[in-house]
Amino acid sequence: MRAWIQDQFRALIAMNIRVLGRCLEMWHGLQVRRFSDQQTRLRQQYEVNASTPIILHGDVLQAKLELSSGPQVQFATTSGSSGTPKRIPYTAKRLRQVKWTYMGAFCRAFAAMEIKRTSLYVFSAIDSDDSLTAMMMAERNSTPPYFSTLQAPYRVHGHPIMRALAEQYGAPAVRLWVMVQSNPGSLYATNPSTLALFMDKLGQEWDQTTKLVREWSKYPEQFDRRIHRVARRIESVGAKKRMDRIAQRLRPLSFHECVPGVAFLCCWDGGYVRTYLTRVRNHLEEDKVVHLPMYSMSTETVETIPHFEGDVIRFLPIAPGVLYEFLPVDAKPNVTELLKPSELQMEESYSMVVSDGWGLTRYHTEDVFRVAGMVNGIPDLRFERRLGLSFSFTGEKLSGDHARFALDVLSHERKDLVGVPWMTLVPSATPKPHYKVLLAVDAAVLGRSRVESIVDEALMSINSEYADKRKSGRLDGPHAVCMSFPTALQKVGGQPPGRNWEAQFKFLPLVPRTWETLGVADEE
Repeated sequence: MRAWIQDQFRALIAMNIRVLGRCLEMWHGLQVRRFSDQQTRLRQQYEVNASTPIILHGDVLQAKLELSSGPQVQFATTSGSSGTPKRIPYTAKRLRQVKWTYMGAFCRAFAAMEIKRTSLYVFSAIDSDDSLTAMMMAERNSTPPYFSTLQAPYRVHGHPIMRALAEQYGAPAVRLWVMVQSNPGSLYATNPSTLALFMDKLGQEWDQTTKLVREWSKYPEQFDRRIHRVARRIESVGAKKRMDRIAQRLRPLSFHECVPGVAFLCCWDGGYVRTYLTRVRNHLEEDKVVHLPMYSMSTETVETIPHFEGDVIRFLPIAPGVLYEFLPVDAKPNVTELLKPSELQMEESYSMVVSDGWGLTRYHTEDVFRVAGMVNGIPDLRFERRLGLSFSFTGEKLSGDHARFALDVLSHERKDLVGVPWMTLVPSATPKPHYKVLLAVDAAVLGRSRVESIVDEALMSINSEYADKRKSGRLDGPHAVCMSFPTALQKVGGQPPGRNWEAQFKFLPLVPRTWETLGVADEE
């Protein structure tokens, strides 16, 4: 009876969320109509003029951000897509603004896409870290309000007893237990790599991932009463049957058999995460799950917000308080080259420059967007890639797209590598310039030579300059390297020791810094 009542409450919450979403959609429409006037006002407010220079992140800007921050400011650390993490200041007011942007986008999406079961499971880090996602998801109390846990069951992960369970059984096992118990209708993962790795682990390490569910099903009396209290707060119809079925199965069930309520997925879909999104889709029944690409958001600023027109979803640069300018993708970063949003051309690509009230003035994000359309003079932007994600020893000009292509070919031809969490290329200058194929796995992968030849052939097929340099002998062939996942994230991914990767880490296909400058030990 409790489970049935709680599902009725979930349905009532969902109805109210959709009503709120329709109200927010009217407010959003007003902001679209006022966009041009608001941009003019922000230009005056931030004193941006023809002489205001374009800036990149660096020591000078970082020092400015830290000096201008007060004692109550928190710093969100990026994952370091360039290899060097950035620290971006967040006041309580700024954090609330980002949260409202996030919640407003979801409410409008649920209303526009007519999502019936809006209960949401967010794949945020279970352990606290210094990412923006972790700051947004932080709980004031160890036990969130009752109705909040019905709508957002992931919030119970903040309870001390749930953290203890994660230490005992592992985070994937605890995630599965919460999802099987609550049967959420919606999933959110900033980066689909987080979700892909969880789903891969469910299939490949069934015994370990389901251990908590099996023991709960068979010996519930052995668990702490606080765990029972959490279970009652998030229980949904059919939870016990799902638990028992998982406990009785020796072979893996599909994700949908474990969590049948899922009908909505929101995550990044552009740039270098597409490979991971494909892996996620392989685990989902496509006709049952609607995918909403996440609006573009960096730790520095919100870049785009979803805009719904019937079945069409557009992404507009209209975040509150942000002034947007753009540079043609091949242009030099001169102020004379800057364009207003209304001046962009269809199907052309541009990098984004932003100014806001939090210390950024004509900050070049280096994020490249393609213009897919226009809405009331506002460009519909689709994220493509980052500028600067390339490397060249002798003119081969290897880009992130080239690297991603080669790694996709490798994954296709070497099926045994499908479970490797992260593969990337790293330039290495010694003993002769070459690119290392880093495989982030604990044990050595058999057949390294085949890994190297597949990547080499793929790179030569897509990049003629690389092929010429290989044939002339100026570049050596790729060298495969195996390294434990945590070590790779720290040494190559630029993450501080102990920082959880799950929230916002970007699994780049190419690291634009040499192996030697990363301080990595000899090949393992």
